[in-house]
Amino acid sequence: MAPIDGLGLAECGLAGHSMGGAIAVHVAAVRPAVVDPHGIRAAHLGITRLVDPRALHREGGSLAHGTTPPVRSLLGRLKMPRWYLQGALSDPEPNLESDLAAMGVSWKVVPRTGYQMGPQNPEGLARAVADSVSRAWPG
Repeated sequence: MAPIDGLGLAECGLAGHSMGGAIAVHVAAVRPAVVDPHGIRAAHLGITRLVDPRALHREGGSLAHGTTPPVRSLLGRLKMPRWYLQGALSDPEPNLESDLAAMGVSWKVVPRTGYQMGPQNPEGLARAVADSVSRAWPG
C-alpha cells in the first residue's frame, strides 16, 4: 500500500502474473476504493526471472500453504470488473474457467503462449489486456 499512498493516488488499477496475481487480489481486497472503483487494470509481465531464486522459492512455499481467506474467495468478493488470462498452451486447471465465470470473472485466452505470456507472445498479451480493459471501460 505504501507505493499507492506515497504517490497520492486517488485510484489505481492492478493486475498480476502468477504470485503477482495473488498479491494484486489481496491489495484490491484491502483497498477496494483506491484500487480503482471501476476495476482492476495494468499488468505484471513475468519479471520473476529478474528476482533472486531463493526469494522465489520462499514465496512459492508460502503460497503453497495458502492464505486465509483463500485468494479465490477474495477474488470472488471483489465488486470491480475482473478477468483471468490463460496461455493457450498452458495446462488448464480443471473447472477453473467455470468456477471463475460463476464469480463473474471474465476468461481470456492469449494465443501461442503458455505460462510465460509476456516473453512468449507480448503482442498477444497486450491485445488481450487491451481488449479486457476496453470492455470494462468503454471509451
